[in-house]
This record gives sequence, C-alpha cells and structure tokens, in this order.
Amino acid sequence: MLALDVVSSLAHVLRRHKERRMLKETCMGLSNIAAGSQPEILKIVEEDVIEDLIHAARHAPIDVRTEATWALGNAIVGCGHALIKEFLTPDCMKALSAGLLSDNTVLVRLSLQAIRNFLWCGDFGEDPHFNLATWDSEQDEDFWEHAEWLSKAHGFFRLAKLREHQDPEIARYALQLLDALVQDPDAAYSDEDNDRSTASDDEGSDYDDLLSALQSTNLNRQHN
Repeated sequence: MLALDVVSSLAHVLRRHKERRMLKETCMGLSNIAAGSQPEILKIVEEDVIEDLIHAARHAPIDVRTEATWALGNAIVGCGHALIKEFLTPDCMKALSAGLLSDNTVLVRLSLQAIRNFLWCGDFGEDPHFNLATWDSEQDEDFWEHAEWLSKAHGFFRLAKLREHQDPEIARYALQLLDALVQDPDAAYSDEDNDRSTASDDEGSDYDDLLSALQSTNLNRQHN
C-alpha cells in the first residue's frame, strides 16, 4: 500500500518546482500510482492533485505534458465509478483535446486513449478494439454529456484532422471515436453557433465542411 506522504510529496513538487526534469519525473511517479489500485488513486484525489495534473497536461513542456496525460488516462481507467467523476471534468477534456494538436505521436496517442475512456467513463479499460455493436447510445447520457464537452473543446475538428495522420494507430483511434460520435449529430452539435464563434482561427474555417461530412457519414450509417 502506498503511503499517503509519498503522494503528498509528489503533489508538493508538482505545485512548487519549475525544473523540467523534476516535473517530468513527478508526473511519471503519479502515473505509476494512477495505474495502481483504487485506494492508491484515492490518495491522488485526497491530495487534490487532479487539477495540477490537468494544468501540466495542458501547459507544461511536451515531455511533462505527455507524462501528465498518461497519469490522467491511467486514473480514468482504474479509478472505478465511485471516483471517476473526480477526473471527468470539462477542464480535463480541454487538456486531453489540446494533446490532439501535438506533433508528438506518443502524446497524441495517449490523448486519444484517454478521451475514449473519458467518453465511456472508463468502461472500455485498456482495450483499443472495443465493440460498439452492443452499445446503446440512446441510453448513455454520460457519453453525450462528455461528447458535448469534447465538442466545446474543439475535439471534433482535431479528431477529423487525425483521420489522415501518418501513424495508422492514431488514424484508427480517431476514426473509431468519430464513428461513435456521429451516431447522434444533433446531440454532438447541440451548441453549433457557440462552437463556431469560439473555434480557433485554424479550426473555424473548416467548420461547415466538417459538419457536412460528419452528418453525411451519419446518414450513410443509418441507411446501411
């Protein structure tokens, strides 16, 4: 069993230190803890480290962001339903969506995996070949709430761009996620005008073409 003061010490380093190597190793340590048992993940929650990891995943140097994203992804998978709401927040989704823009393929892959598990509340664990055939989208209210957070974090634009990624695993992950998300375009684009107005310059210009393509894909799926 991991001693509480170990997590406390790591939290202190993450909040107080600015040295890159130290931050990377700290996030790596938290990632290893997050990959452990639920009682160990609970210690991360009790020490209020989640917001620090989210901040690091979004704003730190790339190697630190990678380790912080890994830690968040491990926690989402392993924390269980009793704790998962502590990790599943709009700010966490923003950090994971930001990782999709990286040139670092490891960070992009980790972000995709974490977003997948975020959308389904960790139910698919570490299996990248999840089966959507038995998933009842109409009954999964959590999924569509999380999909809306992803949309507001410009994640749909970023996923669409990743379909053509040179890494085949990344392209496959992105396509799988879009394949699920466009089953209900009305829910996914419930705040269409707001998304258009808040999209960044490089993403906003693609809005109409992307929306049309996704809705066309959805119609094709329904007719098959």
